[in-house]
Amino acid sequence: MEAFAFLTAEMIRQNATEAGLDQNTIEQLLALAERIVAAPALQRCVEQLFAQTYQGLDVTIEPSVEALFGAEENKLYLLLAVDAIRQLRAVQQARGIPEAITRESFGPLAMVARRFAHWHDGQVGLEVATARHWFGTTVASGNLYRLGRLEFILKSFNGNIRVYQHKQSGQVVALAEEGVHFTEDGYLPFVFDEAAYAHFGWSKEEPAATEWTATIVEDAETITGYPISPYGYALRTPQQLVKAEWTLVLRNGDTVLDMHIPNFMPLQFDLLQASLKRALDFFPRYHADRPFKAFVCGSWLFNTQWAEMLPDHSNILAFQQQGYLFPLPSNGAGGLYFIFGDRLVDLDKAQQATGLQRAAVAHLQAGGKLRNGGFLLLPEDVEKFGQAPYRNGVTAPAR
Repeated sequence: MEAFAFLTAEMIRQNATEAGLDQNTIEQLLALAERIVAAPALQRCVEQLFAQTYQGLDVTIEPSVEALFGAEENKLYLLLAVDAIRQLRAVQQARGIPEAITRESFGPLAMVARRFAHWHDGQVGLEVATARHWFGTTVASGNLYRLGRLEFILKSFNGNIRVYQHKQSGQVVALAEEGVHFTEDGYLPFVFDEAAYAHFGWSKEEPAATEWTATIVEDAETITGYPISPYGYALRTPQQLVKAEWTLVLRNGDTVLDMHIPNFMPLQFDLLQASLKRALDFFPRYHADRPFKAFVCGSWLFNTQWAEMLPDHSNILAFQQQGYLFPLPSNGAGGLYFIFGDRLVDLDKAQQATGLQRAAVAHLQAGGKLRNGGFLLLPEDVEKFGQAPYRNGVTAPAR
């Protein structure tokens, strides 16, 4: 049986080297590929895994990957992810994307390999979910672009808010979409996740009597709804906007530029703003058919609870202040994988080397859950990044 192209030494070495993997990692991947090619059962398994990951085929792998590869299972997922680099390159070349930007966009592979090694005592590998859902779907699509500190991908907005801008003052107000259900304090109820709830000993809660549902009433002259504070939660006092004075600038279904924030790099304002400015130049030039309405990100970094747990000088809090925050669904374990390397971290053994880790452990040990949050920034406000553009004149919540 002829080996897949992605199992050839030449292809692996080229893609892994361009993606920035170190020589030791590359040699281990080459050795694994050689063993796969020499064993028909292993090659058949890998072909099926490739079909699952990159072609979306519903294939049952039997014997299982774990049974066949044992301790090298995670190494196999990294080997599989290497081929996403080839696919990304092919797509972006066809679009006429400058080679320098394509090479910059190879960065996710080295980053996740470094992250895996960091959390697994230096092992070479990758998690199966990262290989399948991130590299198989996002990176291989060629739609992800690394432009300096941040990565970007064009997507349809689904934040369940409508964003309006005042025609004269430029003030920005977000209203919750019709039917969105909130807790008393203006957040979305936690989504039940069986594994997380069982691990942390959380109880599945019935809806509280204090929960409420947003409405929007629109007529020829006004629109009345429940505003979202730029600090990231819904307010229960309705707000009426006069249509002649406000412009609807973002709603569900609009094209946005989704931001991804690689870890192991500082959240410095100059780096972040430079990346945003590059995106303002790049996407209208190479994706003129999809003008975007806003920069958007959903992340554990924009969890408003950090304001209660981290010091005022925290880079995370400083980053939060530069956008308009809004609630997003959460299962209570938001960010644990990125903070500890395991979303089901053992709290008694969890690393507590940083203030962020100590804060998260203390919060969870006290029975709390951790949220995710949304962040948006209008293109014209990139110049105001660093000036907290949406918080001027808005009262901060009590801490």
